[in-house]
Amino acid sequence: MLSKFLPFRYVLAIAVAVAWLGCHGHPPQDFERERLMMGTIFKVKVHDAVGNLSKKRFYEISEAVFEEIARLEQILSEWLTESPVSAANRQAGLQPLPVPREVVELAKEALKIS
Repeated sequence: MLSKFLPFRYVLAIAVAVAWLGCHGHPPQDFERERLMMGTIFKVKVHDAVGNLSKKRFYEISEAVFEEIARLEQILSEWLTESPVSAANRQAGLQPLPVPREVVELAKEALKIS
């Protein structure tokens, strides 16, 4: 008797929405992890609007993000004596020193921004 109160197109729209949610359906969910790295807090946040992301998969993704940040820290940190940036700082004005392409590209981008 719902159709007495609502026009047919609304009943049809509700039926389609219920059917679609039943087929695809998980509620939206948010995931977040944070880690202290490079002297600051890095956060990885994901809003899964369709509810298809598992906690395990989010953990794998966020772990990959944190691993990439740690890798970049090894290259770019001026505080780590073995990093290419620290080596370049020690040799500044003394002699040329090869550095990874990533360092050169980042320096170029920084110059554009500054």
